[in-house]
Amino acid sequence: MKKPNKFKTEEFLSSKQVELSKKPRLSEKEQRLLAQATVQLVEPDGQDLLGAGQAASQTAHNEACGADGTINPNWQALQSKLQVGPRKRQKTEAAAPPGRKAKELLKGPVQLKDSTAVTQVLAVDCEMVGVGPDGARSALARVCIVNNLGTVLLDKHVQPSERVTDFRTKYSGIRPADLKDAESLEDVAAEVAKLVEGRILVGHAITNDLQVLLLGHPRRLIRDTAFYPPLMRKVGPTGRLKPQALRNLAAAQLGLAIQAGEHSPVDDARATLYLYHRHRKDWEHSLQHASKHPPMSAPASTGQPVKSSKQTQGLDMSLALEMADL
Repeated sequence: MKKPNKFKTEEFLSSKQVELSKKPRLSEKEQRLLAQATVQLVEPDGQDLLGAGQAASQTAHNEACGADGTINPNWQALQSKLQVGPRKRQKTEAAAPPGRKAKELLKGPVQLKDSTAVTQVLAVDCEMVGVGPDGARSALARVCIVNNLGTVLLDKHVQPSERVTDFRTKYSGIRPADLKDAESLEDVAAEVAKLVEGRILVGHAITNDLQVLLLGHPRRLIRDTAFYPPLMRKVGPTGRLKPQALRNLAAAQLGLAIQAGEHSPVDDARATLYLYHRHRKDWEHSLQHASKHPPMSAPASTGQPVKSSKQTQGLDMSLALEMADL
């Protein structure tokens, strides 16, 4: 069988592409010819001449998986469920200033040249341990922040300023060894404040995360999946809205099973991020039309750490148990 001439095949394919730009549709014969030309457009060594773009996309995908190339099963499910990942667009979101207009968020995540870029949208989740008598108050023990692609930007254990009396390992996943060489709350809080300043911050019952981090954040920059009305459930005869547990939202909205045992702040942060992605367009539109009524209340501040006190370092046990269900 005579080997096809690569250059003639390329010329034929180019001519068909020109014709395609002038016609709304190709005939069946043209479609067959174009398909044959595409199949034949292969180097002798088997290299696909049309595969360069696919290879670049796969490289960006691999970067989002982590340094060792492995992917968490939950993260795989998130990507598959919501079709999130690198796109053909080459625009880099990280190049945009932190204060860009909210309407630009409606476009959604775009491909990043650097998957570890600090994007305009970040998601946060914290794990707590118990301090004080019977571990009745909560203190920060671990914080995780992911960017708009779900790549982990920060994941650190934190040494509470008070003695830990209940590690709550069953839920927090925190063990004594995790905190042995952990950084101080002040150092981690300062790092987080610098990272999130001026950016959209997504979380679930995020006020509690900010409280244990000793941080405030502008209300207009908060997206709380616990208090976004379409994600809340109606209770009672009046249909009062009440927050849903993150694990329930992840199962219903994303098809994920999370928090079956010890919590992973990485999985939780990604779950809240992609709940936001799923509702992003309507969410941002609603904020544009009701800018004076943000989706939740939070302390207004510049995003800098506030002064530490025993009152702000720990949540009371009743609130902690309630929020553990979220």
